[in-house]
Amino acid sequence: MTHGGAHYDPYRELALAIVVQACSDYTFALAGNNRQLASDCERFFRSEWFRLLVDDRVDGERVIEGVRNQHRQRRAVKKRLAAERERKGKA
Repeated sequence: MTHGGAHYDPYRELALAIVVQACSDYTFALAGNNRQLASDCERFFRSEWFRLLVDDRVDGERVIEGVRNQHRQRRAVKKRLAAERERKGKA
């Protein structure tokens, strides 16, 4: 099937949507310090099902580390912004 001139595979799109949602859930879990959800997401990224969804083209450990790095960077930016606001409030 083609869609907009490109081959469209609805099953590939579904697989991608599942992985994207898992990344979103993992980000949400890390931000809210939800250890159970984070653990569930990590288990998914290390699972055979994940490897099947991505055709072994994506390493689940790299996904975990990438999401963790993004979370750390966001947290650092938020801390910097809060410190700047506090300094401006005292000035």
